[in-house]
Amino acid sequence: MIGARRLLRGAGARRSGARRAAPGLAVPMYVHPVLAPAAWQALTRTDLGSGFVVANAASGPGTAPEQAYVDVLVELQAAGVPLVGYVDSAYGDRCAEEVAVDVVRWRRWFGVTGVFIDRVTSRPDDPSAARRLVDGVRSAGATRVVVNPGVVPDASWCRAADAVITFEGTWTDYLAHVPPGWLREVAPETLCHLVHTLPAEVSLADVRERAALAGAGIVGISRGAMPNPWTGHPGAVAAVPHSRWA
Repeated sequence: MIGARRLLRGAGARRSGARRAAPGLAVPMYVHPVLAPAAWQALTRTDLGSGFVVANAASGPGTAPEQAYVDVLVELQAAGVPLVGYVDSAYGDRCAEEVAVDVVRWRRWFGVTGVFIDRVTSRPDDPSAARRLVDGVRSAGATRVVVNPGVVPDASWCRAADAVITFEGTWTDYLAHVPPGWLREVAPETLCHLVHTLPAEVSLADVRERAALAGAGIVGISRGAMPNPWTGHPGAVAAVPHSRWA
């Protein structure tokens, strides 16, 4: 349980003069391997650090294993690339059993044991809901659980999951994003920001530095825009080696 065991760190450590570590890279790959083979192949040469690649076959694992995804995910795992499979919670509208089925399919069909649970309710009415959802997917075989409320959520998500997306939006919105004080006490490697619609004049290093200053130890970056910025097109973070940021 990566996040639960390393959730909090002392405020003094965050404010110390030690050199900041480069944020890990999150790479949502919402594009078919046949349509963007070079972008997928680039991931085998990219050091993601504490980050991950999000695989998404059909808003989840699909209803049957697709060979193109089987092949590319096997190759990425052989290269040591950390993977999480996309699972949609539909803001709680999908029942726990449906979510668990997706988790099992990712594991059995593709060998992917990490999960990326999208569209979780940021502030559930029941404070135990976050723990129940995460415990449920762990029982289904998940070894790493990343959840995406897309905004700063109730702290229960940070206590339950291994990583939490506390920001997802445009670069313009990111410039105005100010994390609340309590997030400064959460371990950076458990916090992730997803930043898209990056202007040409802003470098990837600029985004990663801003993420580090905001307390996020993982960041996803795309120059693409909505409705789907995460398509692996040129300029996405997939082709940028981790070691180039300092």
